[in-house]
Amino acid sequence: LRATLYLTVPTKMELDNGTATFMCVAQQFSPKTYAFKWFQDGKAVTHAIDIFDKSEKNGQVTKYSATSILQISAEQWKPNSKIKCQFEHKAGNEEKEVEYTDCGGEIALDVDLEIVPPSSEDMLKNRVGALKCKASAENEGFTKITIKANKNVIANKSVDEYFQNRKTVELDAPINYEEWSNGTEFTCTVEHRELAEPKEKTFSREN
Repeated sequence: LRATLYLTVPTKMELDNGTATFMCVAQQFSPKTYAFKWFQDGKAVTHAIDIFDKSEKNGQVTKYSATSILQISAEQWKPNSKIKCQFEHKAGNEEKEVEYTDCGGEIALDVDLEIVPPSSEDMLKNRVGALKCKASAENEGFTKITIKANKNVIANKSVDEYFQNRKTVELDAPINYEEWSNGTEFTCTVEHRELAEPKEKTFSREN
C-alpha cells in the first residue's frame, strides 16, 4: 500500500518565538519498512527526528502511519527557502515540498467553514433538531471535525476512512429546544493537514 504524504509548515506565532517546525506525516502504508529524508534548499538535512509510527489492522491488512519532525531556526526559514520531505517505501516513494511565502511563512489553505442551524419547524414542532457543520477546502487532508456547545464536545469525527480523499466533510449534532432557545454558543472546529492550526466558527441563535 502506497502512503499518502502531508507536510505542515510553522505558524507565525512559532516563527516569532525563533523556531520553525515542519511535520511530515505518511499515512496508510504497508509494509512497515520506510525511511524519511529531509532537504533544505536542495541539501540533505540529517538532524530530523522520527517521532513515532502506529499501526491499524483492517481485515488481513495492517496499515501503518509515521511522522517525522524537522526543526530549524526561524532565521533559516526566509523568502525563497524550500523544505522538502521525502518518504521512501517499497510501494513507491512520495515527496512534498513547501516554500516560504510572504504570509509569515505559512501556506494559507483556504478552508470554507459553514454552520447550518436546525429548521425552525423541527425545533418548534419536534423540540429537537440537527445542527450541521460543513467544511470544504481545495485540497484533501481533513483529519478532524468537532462541534461544541458552550465549549463541551457534543459531536466529533476523527481520522478514519471517512476522511480519505475528501475535500468536503460535514458533521451533525443533535440539539434540543432548550439548548436552542437559551442562546447556547455552538462552535465548529476542523483540522486539516495543511492548516498550521485548527479553524473554527461559532454560532448562537439570536433571540
